[in-house]
Amino acid sequence: MSFTGINEFGHNPFDNTTVQGIDRIDDSLISNNNNYSSISYSTSENNTGYDDDHHNNDSVMDEDDSATGAPKGSSDNQVGGSAMNGFSNINKIDILHHLVNTLNGKDKFAKTLKYSLDLIIYFLSIKPSMIMKNKWLRNLTFTMIKNLIRQLSYVSTQLSTYRYILRFGNSPFLIIKFIERCKFLFKGNFTSWSDRITHLGLKLFNESSFKELLNIYFSICDEMMLLNRFRIWSHPKLERIISRHEVISWQIDIFLNLKDNLLELETLKRNSLECNIEKNLRQVNNNLYPNQFGIDKSATMDEQLAKLDEKILSISQKQYILKLDITRLLFDALANSTDFFKLKVSSGTYSSLSLCSSIISLIKLWAQTKQDVFK
Repeated sequence: MSFTGINEFGHNPFDNTTVQGIDRIDDSLISNNNNYSSISYSTSENNTGYDDDHHNNDSVMDEDDSATGAPKGSSDNQVGGSAMNGFSNINKIDILHHLVNTLNGKDKFAKTLKYSLDLIIYFLSIKPSMIMKNKWLRNLTFTMIKNLIRQLSYVSTQLSTYRYILRFGNSPFLIIKFIERCKFLFKGNFTSWSDRITHLGLKLFNESSFKELLNIYFSICDEMMLLNRFRIWSHPKLERIISRHEVISWQIDIFLNLKDNLLELETLKRNSLECNIEKNLRQVNNNLYPNQFGIDKSATMDEQLAKLDEKILSISQKQYILKLDITRLLFDALANSTDFFKLKVSSGTYSSLSLCSSIISLIKLWAQTKQDVFK
Protein backbone atom coordinates (compact mmCIF):
# COMPACT_ATOMS: atom_id res chain seq x y z
CA MET A 1 0.00 0.00 0.00
CA SER A 2 1.32 3.43 -0.79
CA PHE A 3 0.14 6.52 0.91
CA THR A 4 -1.37 8.49 -1.94
CA GLY A 5 -1.52 11.75 -0.04
CA ILE A 6 2.24 12.35 -0.20
CA ASN A 7 3.11 14.81 -2.92
CA GLU A 8 5.98 14.77 -5.38
CA PHE A 9 8.24 16.63 -3.02
CA GLY A 10 7.50 14.19 -0.23
CA HIS A 11 5.89 16.66 2.11
CA ASN A 12 3.01 16.32 4.51
CA PRO A 13 0.10 15.08 2.44
CA PHE A 14 -2.38 17.23 4.25
CA ASP A 15 -0.26 20.36 4.24
CA ASN A 16 -1.67 23.11 2.05
CA THR A 17 1.66 24.71 1.35
CA THR A 18 4.90 23.62 -0.16
CA VAL A 19 6.91 25.06 2.67
CA GLN A 20 6.90 22.99 5.85
CA GLY A 21 6.96 25.03 8.97
CA ILE A 22 9.68 27.50 8.42
CA ASP A 23 11.92 28.02 11.33
CA ARG A 24 13.81 31.13 11.59
CA ILE A 25 13.79 31.83 15.05
CA ASP A 26 17.08 29.94 16.72
CA ASP A 27 15.94 31.80 15.19
CA SER A 28 13.52 33.52 13.63
CA LEU A 29 10.27 35.40 13.50
CA ILE A 30 9.35 34.35 16.96
CA SER A 31 12.63 34.36 18.68
CA ASN A 32 13.31 37.07 21.06
CA ASN A 33 16.30 35.52 22.69
CA ASN A 34 18.85 34.69 20.11
CA ASN A 35 21.38 36.73 18.48
CA TYR A 36 22.54 34.47 15.79
CA SER A 37 20.02 34.42 13.00
CA SER A 38 19.94 36.37 9.90
CA ILE A 39 16.47 37.61 9.36
CA SER A 40 16.32 40.62 11.39
CA TYR A 41 13.68 40.34 13.98
CA SER A 42 14.81 41.21 17.32
CA THR A 43 13.72 38.49 19.42
CA SER A 44 18.74 33.38 18.88
CA GLU A 45 16.58 30.92 17.88
CA ASN A 46 14.63 35.66 19.76
CA ASN A 47 13.57 38.71 18.05
CA THR A 48 10.76 41.00 18.35
CA GLY A 49 12.28 43.71 16.40
CA TYR A 50 14.79 44.19 13.73
CA ASP A 51 17.45 41.77 14.32
CA ASP A 52 20.69 40.78 12.99
CA ASP A 53 20.21 37.26 14.08
CA HIS A 54 17.59 36.65 12.03
CA HIS A 55 19.86 38.29 10.69
CA ASN A 56 21.79 37.65 13.52
CA ASN A 57 22.20 34.27 12.87
CA ASP A 58 20.39 32.37 15.27
CA SER A 59 18.61 31.80 12.29
CA VAL A 60 17.45 33.03 10.32
CA MET A 61 15.81 34.76 12.54
CA ASP A 62 16.95 35.11 15.98
CA GLU A 63 17.41 38.37 17.45
CA ASP A 64 20.48 39.78 16.37
CA ASP A 65 22.66 40.10 19.29
CA SER A 66 25.68 38.35 18.14
CA ALA A 67 28.09 37.25 20.69
CA THR A 68 31.11 39.34 20.72
CA GLY A 69 34.06 37.50 19.64
CA ALA A 70 35.69 35.26 21.95
CA PRO A 71 38.24 32.79 21.69
CA LYS A 72 39.15 29.39 21.95
CA GLY A 73 42.61 28.07 22.22
CA SER A 74 44.31 24.85 22.88
CA SER A 75 42.43 24.63 26.16
CA ASP A 76 39.02 25.32 24.65
CA ASN A 77 37.75 21.80 25.08
CA GLN A 78 38.48 21.93 28.76
CA VAL A 79 36.73 25.23 29.08
CA GLY A 80 33.71 23.88 27.25
CA GLY A 81 33.49 21.04 29.74
CA SER A 82 33.65 23.37 32.69
CA ALA A 83 31.00 25.54 31.07
CA MET A 84 28.59 22.68 31.14
CA ASN A 85 29.51 21.72 34.69
CA GLY A 86 28.59 25.21 35.83
CA PHE A 87 24.96 24.45 35.02
CA SER A 88 24.79 21.01 36.62
CA ASN A 89 22.91 22.27 39.68
CA ILE A 90 20.13 23.97 37.69
CA ASN A 91 16.68 22.45 37.98
CA LYS A 92 15.87 21.05 34.53
CA ILE A 93 12.15 21.36 35.18
CA ASP A 94 12.56 25.13 35.65
CA ILE A 95 14.37 25.39 32.32
CA LEU A 96 11.71 23.32 30.57
CA HIS A 97 8.95 25.41 32.15
CA HIS A 98 10.65 28.61 30.96
CA LEU A 99 11.00 27.28 27.38
CA VAL A 100 7.38 26.15 27.21
CA ASN A 101 6.29 29.66 28.21
CA THR A 102 8.21 31.41 25.41
CA LEU A 103 7.01 31.75 21.81
CA ASN A 104 10.32 30.46 20.50
CA GLY A 105 10.18 27.45 22.78
CA LYS A 106 6.57 26.65 21.80
CA ASP A 107 7.54 26.86 18.14
CA LYS A 108 10.49 24.51 18.54
CA PHE A 109 8.53 21.93 20.52
CA ALA A 110 5.71 22.06 17.94
CA LYS A 111 8.21 21.68 15.10
CA THR A 112 9.89 18.69 16.74
CA LEU A 113 6.55 16.98 17.34
CA LYS A 114 5.29 17.72 13.83
CA TYR A 115 8.26 16.24 12.02
CA SER A 116 8.39 13.29 14.39
CA LEU A 117 4.79 12.53 13.39
CA ASP A 118 5.65 13.05 9.71
CA LEU A 119 8.44 10.47 10.00
CA ILE A 120 6.07 7.99 11.65
CA ILE A 121 3.57 8.58 8.84
CA TYR A 122 6.31 8.03 6.27
CA PHE A 123 7.43 4.71 7.76
CA LEU A 124 3.86 3.49 8.16
CA SER A 125 3.16 4.24 4.50
CA ILE A 126 6.12 2.20 3.19
CA LYS A 127 4.83 -1.15 2.01
CA PRO A 128 2.91 -2.15 5.12
CA SER A 129 2.03 -5.42 3.36
CA MET A 130 5.40 -6.74 4.47
CA ILE A 131 4.29 -6.50 8.10
CA MET A 132 1.94 -9.44 7.85
CA LYS A 133 1.85 -12.21 5.26
CA ASN A 134 -1.48 -13.59 6.42
CA LYS A 135 -4.16 -12.15 4.11
CA TRP A 136 -6.78 -11.56 6.83
CA LEU A 137 -4.28 -10.01 9.22
CA ARG A 138 -2.80 -7.99 6.38
CA ASN A 139 -6.19 -6.48 5.51
CA LEU A 140 -6.78 -5.70 9.17
CA THR A 141 -3.34 -4.13 9.39
CA PHE A 142 -4.04 -2.02 6.30
CA THR A 143 -7.21 -0.67 7.88
CA MET A 144 -5.48 0.16 11.14
CA ILE A 145 -2.56 1.81 9.39
CA LYS A 146 -4.83 3.87 7.18
CA ASN A 147 -6.74 5.15 10.19
CA LEU A 148 -3.54 5.85 12.12
CA ILE A 149 -2.00 7.72 9.18
CA ARG A 150 -5.17 9.77 8.80
CA GLN A 151 -5.19 10.73 12.48
CA LEU A 152 -1.47 11.51 12.64
CA SER A 153 -1.68 13.55 9.44
CA TYR A 154 -4.48 15.63 10.91
CA VAL A 155 -2.43 16.35 14.05
CA SER A 156 0.62 17.18 11.93
CA THR A 157 -1.38 19.63 9.84
CA GLN A 158 -2.73 21.36 12.95
CA LEU A 159 0.80 21.68 14.37
CA SER A 160 1.97 23.25 11.11
CA THR A 161 -0.89 25.76 11.24
CA TYR A 162 -0.11 26.45 14.90
CA ARG A 163 3.47 27.36 13.99
CA TYR A 164 2.21 29.73 11.29
CA ILE A 165 -0.03 31.38 13.88
CA LEU A 166 2.92 31.87 16.25
CA ARG A 167 4.78 33.75 13.51
CA PHE A 168 1.76 35.77 12.40
CA GLY A 169 1.50 39.53 12.91
CA ASN A 170 5.07 40.80 12.54
CA SER A 171 4.94 42.31 9.07
CA PRO A 172 2.96 45.53 9.89
CA PHE A 173 5.42 46.46 12.65
CA LEU A 174 8.44 45.64 10.51
CA ILE A 175 7.07 47.77 7.66
CA ILE A 176 6.33 50.71 9.97
CA LYS A 177 9.80 50.49 11.48
CA PHE A 178 11.43 50.44 8.04
CA ILE A 179 9.38 53.45 6.87
CA GLU A 180 10.33 55.39 10.02
CA ARG A 181 13.96 54.56 9.42
CA CYS A 182 13.75 55.86 5.84
CA LYS A 183 12.10 59.09 7.07
CA PHE A 184 14.84 59.59 9.64
CA LEU A 185 17.55 59.08 7.03
CA PHE A 186 15.79 61.45 4.62
CA LYS A 187 15.82 64.26 7.14
CA GLY A 188 18.92 66.32 7.72
CA ASN A 189 20.80 69.37 6.55
CA PHE A 190 21.74 68.86 2.93
CA THR A 191 22.76 71.52 0.42
CA SER A 192 20.87 69.91 -2.45
CA TRP A 193 18.40 67.17 -3.25
CA SER A 194 21.13 65.19 -4.98
CA ASP A 195 23.12 65.09 -1.72
CA ARG A 196 20.01 64.01 0.16
CA ILE A 197 19.28 61.19 -2.31
CA THR A 198 22.91 60.08 -2.30
CA HIS A 199 22.97 59.93 1.49
CA LEU A 200 19.72 57.96 1.55
CA GLY A 201 21.04 55.52 -1.04
CA LEU A 202 24.27 54.89 0.87
CA LYS A 203 22.35 54.17 4.06
CA LEU A 204 19.69 51.95 2.49
CA PHE A 205 21.60 50.00 -0.15
CA ASN A 206 23.66 47.84 2.15
CA GLU A 207 23.51 44.36 3.64
CA SER A 208 21.71 45.45 6.79
CA SER A 209 18.86 47.05 4.84
CA PHE A 210 18.70 44.07 2.49
CA LYS A 211 18.26 41.74 5.47
CA GLU A 212 15.54 43.97 6.86
CA LEU A 213 13.66 44.02 3.54
CA LEU A 214 14.11 40.26 3.19
CA ASN A 215 12.66 39.77 6.65
CA ILE A 216 9.64 41.92 5.73
CA TYR A 217 9.21 40.04 2.46
CA PHE A 218 9.34 36.62 4.11
CA SER A 219 6.90 37.73 6.84
CA ILE A 220 4.38 38.93 4.27
CA CYS A 221 4.60 35.67 2.30
CA ASP A 222 4.37 33.61 5.48
CA GLU A 223 1.31 35.47 6.73
CA MET A 224 -0.36 35.30 3.32
CA MET A 225 0.01 31.52 3.37
CA LEU A 226 -1.65 31.37 6.80
CA LEU A 227 -4.57 33.43 5.51
CA ASN A 228 -4.83 31.00 2.62
CA ARG A 229 -5.02 28.10 5.05
CA PHE A 230 -7.92 29.83 6.76
CA ARG A 231 -9.55 30.26 3.34
CA ILE A 232 -9.63 34.04 3.73
CA TRP A 233 -8.35 34.11 0.18
CA SER A 234 -8.04 31.38 -2.41
CA HIS A 235 -6.21 31.54 -5.71
CA PRO A 236 -4.22 28.43 -6.71
CA LYS A 237 -1.79 30.24 -9.02
CA LEU A 238 -1.10 33.05 -6.55
CA GLU A 239 -0.71 30.48 -3.78
CA ARG A 240 2.01 28.67 -5.76
CA ILE A 241 3.81 31.95 -6.46
CA ILE A 242 3.77 33.10 -2.82
CA SER A 243 4.82 29.65 -1.60
CA ARG A 244 7.72 29.67 -4.06
CA HIS A 245 8.84 33.13 -2.98
CA GLU A 246 8.66 32.06 0.66
CA VAL A 247 11.04 29.20 -0.12
CA ILE A 248 13.44 31.51 -1.98
CA SER A 249 13.48 34.20 0.70
CA TRP A 250 14.09 31.63 3.42
CA GLN A 251 16.98 30.09 1.47
CA ILE A 252 18.64 33.48 1.06
CA ASP A 253 18.13 34.23 4.73
CA ILE A 254 19.69 30.91 5.76
CA PHE A 255 22.88 31.59 3.81
CA LEU A 256 23.11 35.16 5.09
CA ASN A 257 22.83 33.81 8.63
CA LEU A 258 25.45 31.16 7.93
CA LYS A 259 27.83 33.80 6.66
CA ASP A 260 27.32 36.01 9.71
CA ASN A 261 27.68 33.10 12.12
CA LEU A 262 30.87 31.85 10.50
CA LEU A 263 32.40 35.33 10.69
CA GLU A 264 31.29 35.61 14.31
CA LEU A 265 32.81 32.22 15.11
CA GLU A 266 36.15 33.25 13.61
CA THR A 267 36.12 36.37 15.76
CA LEU A 268 35.41 34.30 18.86
CA LYS A 269 38.23 31.90 18.06
CA ARG A 270 40.65 34.79 17.63
CA ASN A 271 39.57 36.39 20.89
CA SER A 272 39.84 33.06 22.66
CA LEU A 273 43.36 32.55 21.40
CA GLU A 274 44.36 36.05 22.54
CA CYS A 275 42.93 35.44 26.01
CA ASN A 276 44.73 32.13 26.37
CA ILE A 277 48.02 33.68 25.24
CA GLU A 278 47.58 36.54 27.69
CA LYS A 279 46.80 34.09 30.49
CA ASN A 280 49.88 31.97 29.75
CA LEU A 281 52.15 35.03 29.57
CA ARG A 282 50.88 36.32 32.89
CA GLN A 283 51.41 32.95 34.52
CA VAL A 284 54.98 32.71 33.20
CA ASN A 285 55.81 36.31 34.14
CA ASN A 286 54.30 35.87 37.56
CA ASN A 287 56.46 32.80 38.17
CA LEU A 288 59.59 34.70 37.14
CA TYR A 289 58.72 38.07 38.67
CA PRO A 290 55.90 37.64 41.19
CA ASN A 291 53.34 40.48 41.17
CA GLN A 292 55.50 42.68 38.95
CA PHE A 293 53.59 42.43 35.69
CA GLY A 294 49.97 42.88 36.69
CA ILE A 295 48.25 45.49 34.58
CA ASP A 296 45.57 46.07 37.17
CA LYS A 297 47.57 47.09 40.26
CA SER A 298 44.47 46.98 42.47
CA ALA A 299 44.00 43.26 41.85
CA THR A 300 46.26 40.39 42.73
CA MET A 301 47.63 38.11 40.04
CA ASP A 302 45.20 35.36 41.09
CA GLU A 303 42.27 37.75 40.68
CA GLN A 304 43.50 38.80 37.24
CA LEU A 305 43.87 35.19 36.15
CA ALA A 306 40.39 34.44 37.51
CA LYS A 307 38.95 37.27 35.37
CA LEU A 308 40.68 35.85 32.30
CA ASP A 309 39.27 32.40 33.08
CA GLU A 310 35.78 33.90 33.28
CA LYS A 311 36.27 35.64 29.96
CA ILE A 312 37.53 32.44 28.31
CA LEU A 313 34.58 30.52 29.73
CA SER A 314 32.12 33.12 28.41
CA ILE A 315 33.71 32.94 24.97
CA SER A 316 33.56 29.15 25.01
CA GLN A 317 29.84 29.24 25.80
CA LYS A 318 29.22 31.67 22.94
CA GLN A 319 31.18 29.42 20.59
CA TYR A 320 29.10 26.43 21.66
CA ILE A 321 25.84 28.22 20.87
CA LEU A 322 27.18 29.53 17.56
CA LYS A 323 28.25 26.04 16.49
CA LEU A 324 24.79 24.72 17.33
CA ASP A 325 23.21 27.51 15.29
CA ILE A 326 25.49 26.86 12.31
CA THR A 327 24.58 23.16 12.43
CA ARG A 328 20.90 24.03 12.63
CA LEU A 329 21.16 26.34 9.64
CA LEU A 330 22.92 23.64 7.61
CA PHE A 331 20.04 21.22 8.24
CA ASP A 332 17.54 23.99 7.38
CA ALA A 333 19.42 24.68 4.15
CA LEU A 334 19.41 21.00 3.18
CA ALA A 335 15.70 20.65 3.96
CA ASN A 336 14.69 23.83 2.13
CA SER A 337 16.87 22.87 -0.85
CA THR A 338 14.45 20.06 -1.64
CA ASP A 339 11.82 22.72 -2.35
CA PHE A 340 14.24 25.34 -3.67
CA PHE A 341 15.62 23.01 -6.36
CA LYS A 342 12.32 21.11 -6.70
CA LEU A 343 13.98 17.80 -5.91
CA LYS A 344 11.77 14.72 -6.07
CA VAL A 345 12.74 13.13 -2.79
CA SER A 346 10.74 11.06 -0.34
CA SER A 347 8.76 12.74 2.41
CA GLY A 348 11.08 11.11 4.93
CA THR A 349 14.02 13.16 3.63
CA TYR A 350 12.48 16.54 4.37
CA SER A 351 11.03 15.36 7.68
CA SER A 352 14.34 13.88 8.85
CA LEU A 353 16.33 17.02 8.05
CA SER A 354 13.73 19.29 9.63
CA LEU A 355 13.57 17.09 12.73
CA CYS A 356 17.36 17.31 13.14
CA SER A 357 17.12 21.10 12.81
CA SER A 358 14.38 21.35 15.43
CA ILE A 359 16.24 19.13 17.92
CA ILE A 360 19.38 21.22 17.55
CA SER A 361 17.28 24.36 18.00
CA LEU A 362 15.92 22.99 21.26
CA ILE A 363 19.43 22.16 22.46
CA LYS A 364 20.49 25.71 21.60
CA LEU A 365 17.53 27.26 23.38
CA TRP A 366 18.20 25.06 26.40
CA ALA A 367 21.84 26.20 26.56
CA GLN A 368 20.90 29.86 26.08
CA THR A 369 18.28 29.65 28.80
CA LYS A 370 20.86 28.24 31.19
CA GLN A 371 23.26 31.06 30.41
CA ASP A 372 20.90 34.01 30.17
CA VAL A 373 18.07 33.21 32.58
CA PHE A 374 19.43 30.83 35.19
CA LYS A 375 22.99 32.00 35.57
